[in-house]
Amino acid sequence: MRRVNSLVVIIAALVLLLLYVATGHFGMGPAQKAKGAYQLLVTVQPAALQEVHDTVEALGTTAANESVELSATVTATVRAVHFEDGTAVEKGAVLVELDADEASADVEEARVNLAEEERQLRHLTLLIERKAVSQTDVEKQQSVVNAARAQLEANRAKLQDYTIRAPFAGVLGVRRVSVGALVSPGSVIASLDDLSQVKVDFTVPEIHLPLLHPGLAVETRSQAYPDKVFAGAVSFVDSRIDPVTRAVALRAQLDNREQLLRPGMLLQVQIRQPSRQALMVPERSIAPLRGEQFVYVVDHAVSDKNPDGKPVAHRRAVQLGQRVAGKVEITAGLSAGENVVVDGSMSVQDGMIVTIKDAAAAAGGQ
Repeated sequence: MRRVNSLVVIIAALVLLLLYVATGHFGMGPAQKAKGAYQLLVTVQPAALQEVHDTVEALGTTAANESVELSATVTATVRAVHFEDGTAVEKGAVLVELDADEASADVEEARVNLAEEERQLRHLTLLIERKAVSQTDVEKQQSVVNAARAQLEANRAKLQDYTIRAPFAGVLGVRRVSVGALVSPGSVIASLDDLSQVKVDFTVPEIHLPLLHPGLAVETRSQAYPDKVFAGAVSFVDSRIDPVTRAVALRAQLDNREQLLRPGMLLQVQIRQPSRQALMVPERSIAPLRGEQFVYVVDHAVSDKNPDGKPVAHRRAVQLGQRVAGKVEITAGLSAGENVVVDGSMSVQDGMIVTIKDAAAAAGGQ
């Protein structure tokens, strides 16, 4: 009896299930079939003109505005040193004095010799008035005087080599000599760097060559000063392209009055172009397909397939330009004000009727 009751319950359940399906509760009934075709819910945004700056980024290495290794040009003993490590000096400051007794004696000897030859010239000049000597004798003596004067100037120039001066204002490096040391030509005294400005040398791909010229503004950053920007300008663009790297070398001058930058530092360099107007769309509205880039443009054009003028998405091939903060430039294939699908672009198909999530915003962009 229990088995019969169970069969009755099962049969009743099956009958109810068939009735449920027949009434269309699983989406197969007449009520569901009466509904329209499936429509994708999307958000759209109008393509808009925006001010952008074209930028070129690179890595560069700094160098001093002027840099030299100070060295002796004569063999002599160091008599006095007038600087310490890292001293800031002005142009012409005396840094090292060498023992110049012999050079000074040569200067004095040349001076005395010149004075004697000039006395002889004056004497001959008086005699020629009395016709006691010829004009030729006077001219010969004038040549001797000229030679003596040249010798004096040469000895004075040699004497200057015994005093080492700063050729320009800057900061000295490590002192490498001491009093009493014997130096010879080529012996390094110290390094001298002009750090009021620094140069930064870098390379960029040749594709950017049409944008490059002296005077372009640059902004640089260093890991040593992550929150500081060092501004400057391009001072040199090389006349040649490296045949191996296909890159062009550039040099920029940076203001370094605070002397925070040092030669040899690595800098991130950014060249900024003058602002321009670009047509921008959200980056997520781009739908790549087989190596090409597309957007879906939504319009309300009335057609045989769309007599009610519902929003329809049409696939449009576009060309991309610069990317800026979640947006991408459209260089061809789209006009300002056209509405493109932003969210849902990966699911939409060409010619599909869509439902706009924010219709009011879309209408305002048209």
